[in-house]
Amino acid sequence: MVKEGDHVWGICVNPSHFRAGTLPKSLTLHSVRGPLTSNFIKKEGFNSTKNDSLPLGDPVCFVVHKNDLGHTFVRKPPPNVHIITCAQHWETAVTEIQSCGFVASSSLHGIVVADALSIPRLWFQFNDTSTIRTEGNFKYQDYLQSIGHMNARPIRNVTFIEDTTKYSNVLTNPLVLTQSELQAIINQTSDSFPYHLFHT
Repeated sequence: MVKEGDHVWGICVNPSHFRAGTLPKSLTLHSVRGPLTSNFIKKEGFNSTKNDSLPLGDPVCFVVHKNDLGHTFVRKPPPNVHIITCAQHWETAVTEIQSCGFVASSSLHGIVVADALSIPRLWFQFNDTSTIRTEGNFKYQDYLQSIGHMNARPIRNVTFIEDTTKYSNVLTNPLVLTQSELQAIINQTSDSFPYHLFHT
């Protein structure tokens, strides 16, 4: 039975519970199932997650490379795009990425973490920052080819960041990878880890 002061995960939210008055307003909701739940609890005035920097129900996150921090899009992003930087502590960044429905990233770290969490992602590069010159495409394509994404090219149109149809999830898309190909990647990745160097 939910009582005053409890903390709950928003996946259990159902409007019929609230209309019935069975849930106290002092509940703190730490996560939501999707934007409908997010909009509903905001309208009803319930406490949201304490991580105020990450709006509930905001599915699109942009993980920005350090060279792109000064870009206008990063400094003044659209209301429904949450900016995550590699300057943050890694645990904070990973926790925030876990809450994203879609991850656009000019940082390879963002793409790798999104893939590890099976979150649809978009490789992005700005046209007017130094990232193209300093980073190029090599390390991104090197990683992406290791997971079967052979002809990847970065998106450069900022309007596509909000277009979730442009995102891909190669690790769970059978049109990109068969189950056997995915298992081969898992085996190869596992075999490449130097377990013999660790004793705990």
